[in-house]
Parts: sequence; structure tokens; C-alpha cells
Amino acid sequence: MLHSPMFSATLGLFDTILADYLIGAVDGFSPYTQDVIVEKLSHYLNPGGKIYIIGMNPIPDTNLPPANIVSEVSIINMMNANE
Repeated sequence: MLHSPMFSATLGLFDTILADYLIGAVDGFSPYTQDVIVEKLSHYLNPGGKIYIIGMNPIPDTNLPPANIVSEVSIINMMNANE
């Protein structure tokens, strides 16, 4: 929707844009175009506005207890997704 002029006109400009896990999501669907998305988002900033890009660190395959529960759940989710 970022390319639709009519939709874009209704948004206006913002002081802050928070892009939560955007880079990771873009990488999964359209690798090597993260810079294009950030450039498009910058058009929605007021002068002096900020874009904050946040996301998760990759989940390790193994970890020490008690943090290993996160790794185990991730592995189970990947196995279920491949079925």
C-alpha cells in the first residue's frame, strides 16, 4: 500500500515511525530491498522526524537452562511449519 498515492495522501506526516520487525519481514519476502522500504518510510516523516527500526535477535539453536525453553519452542515451531 505504500505505493498508492491516494492511500499515502491520507496518512500525512509523522514525527516518529516505529518499524517493528519490518526488516526481517521484508527479507523473508523480498530480500535485498530493505533500503527501498526505509527510503519509502522516510517520505512520511516530518522534518527532524525519526525512524526506529527494531526487531528480534535470531533465536539460537541451543542455550543453557532456563533460556533453552525458547530454543526448544522455536525448533518445535519450525518442525510443525515443515509438515
